[in-house]
Amino acid sequence: MCYAKAAHKREQLNLLYICQLQRCISTMNKLTTEEIQDIFERYFNKGKIETWKNKDYHNLSFLIQQKTKVIVSASTLKRIFGKLKTKENYTPQEATHLALEKYAISIRSEIINSRKLSISKNQIKIALISLCVILIGAGTYYIITHSSYKVSTIDTKLKLDRTEGKNTATVFFKLEGEDHKKNNYTIYFGDYMDTVQIPKKKSNIAHFYKYPGIFQPQIIKNNKVVKTLSKVTIPSDGWAAIGTARRMNQDNTIFPIDRDIIQKSNGYWHLNTSDMAKCGMDTTQISILRLLNYQDFGIDGDNFRLKMRIKNAGFWPQTNCNNIVVRVKCESGMIQQYFSKPGCSYWILARYSEIGKNGSQDDMSAFCVDLTDWGNVEIQNSDKQLNFIINDDVIYTQNYKRELGLIKGVEILFYGTGSIDDFELNSINGDISFKEDFNSVQ
Repeated sequence: MCYAKAAHKREQLNLLYICQLQRCISTMNKLTTEEIQDIFERYFNKGKIETWKNKDYHNLSFLIQQKTKVIVSASTLKRIFGKLKTKENYTPQEATHLALEKYAISIRSEIINSRKLSISKNQIKIALISLCVILIGAGTYYIITHSSYKVSTIDTKLKLDRTEGKNTATVFFKLEGEDHKKNNYTIYFGDYMDTVQIPKKKSNIAHFYKYPGIFQPQIIKNNKVVKTLSKVTIPSDGWAAIGTARRMNQDNTIFPIDRDIIQKSNGYWHLNTSDMAKCGMDTTQISILRLLNYQDFGIDGDNFRLKMRIKNAGFWPQTNCNNIVVRVKCESGMIQQYFSKPGCSYWILARYSEIGKNGSQDDMSAFCVDLTDWGNVEIQNSDKQLNFIINDDVIYTQNYKRELGLIKGVEILFYGTGSIDDFELNSINGDISFKEDFNSVQ
């Protein structure tokens, strides 16, 4: 009963306000500044106009100009409505007031219509609640039993048939299920390349991977991921090297690097700028040199020891922070760590299984080290307890919880170029070991 009386009273007040606005419309009397202000406050719903922010006044100035073709600056609006205090009450010019009035009248009808709609909603609120319950139940039942577009129950599967090649590979998939025959799906193969339309009338699809790695295909509908598929691993033929743009999601150009031009005379892996240019890379821009090795190492990603000697270029065009990135890619996640020079911790990123770190939010200054000369870098992982060691000093420790599974690949990235030697990847107890001294790159 109290609710009904309160609702009736609100309806009466709303009707009274509508009548007042309609009487204003039917008269030729000019709106006062206070009336214009009231309309603006009701329409934009940002509180008292004198408390509006600077961007709100600029937005209002733009809307007035768009509607009336008259420029009323944000500063003028602030003076009119009291945001900027003046010695005397500010009186705008006639043309300015007419522009404000014209715009206020143009939006006032929307307020009236919304008020009427509000009254109508109050009158049928109880009926709507009942109707909504019925419709939601019926709709849910229909979607469950009839819809072919179900994010969690899409039956389309991408089954790996075979892989042709290493380093660069064509992968053949078999399409299973019925959903893709009735919907316009595309597939993203996880390698920063363009999405591909899933054929409706065929049961096979192939994709060319330009470089080795672990890739996560996804089914896309209307630019949204509707299903994540099983991962695909492209093995490398020993060590592989590629050059890429700084951000592969923006420029997916890949520069394959022939093993024959990798510098070996000093017994370590290195690529100089002239060799990079021969591969098509623009050495006047920020490029990334990637050294990759993907194979079944047989080593547990939660219990391993990685060691290497490493250094980066002392200078590279267009960057102050020429990073080195180390990634250990596993079946269910990865360990990733950026290293950079002192002063560049803002740009350092890290991933420890389910835990992500970002230098713009987290203190990653421990990884700011001078590696323009050879440095010994080591990552120890003992039952999800990580220790990062540089030149025999533990600089950082980190725990995580989610298991990573077996190690499937290792990546070393240089912003610009760099050098690496005496690489070792061992199980934590030392019974499995992979070593590379780069005297003869295999």
